[in-house]
Amino acid sequence: MTKSIVIVISGVTAGGKTTLINELHKEFIDSKVISFDNYSIDAFPSAPPIETPVQEAVNQYDLSPLMKDFLSAKDTFSFIFIDFPFGYKHTMLEPYITKTVYVKNFLRYNFRETDS
Repeated sequence: MTKSIVIVISGVTAGGKTTLINELHKEFIDSKVISFDNYSIDAFPSAPPIETPVQEAVNQYDLSPLMKDFLSAKDTFSFIFIDFPFGYKHTMLEPYITKTVYVKNFLRYNFRETDS
């Protein structure tokens, strides 16, 4: 059985998190991408009001759909890359995270093939 390494890319809105996890996915063949943006979690009726401070809001988000997909992929892929703005701070996801990388500024990058 494979034990998945779970890498969360967290950080600023439009900072390049999704682009980064998609590029990582290309390099790590046995991987799965899960993107927070695909779940419209902030549109659920249970989502906290926008003015709620992040520290108070993070665990009010219902991650059930994201967690369902994550748990079905867990230990099936060697790597799971998750674009998730709250890093390790949500109690449902935190126990599974191997490493969180925070994007504190907008990423500027150029992906290219390298000679092997």
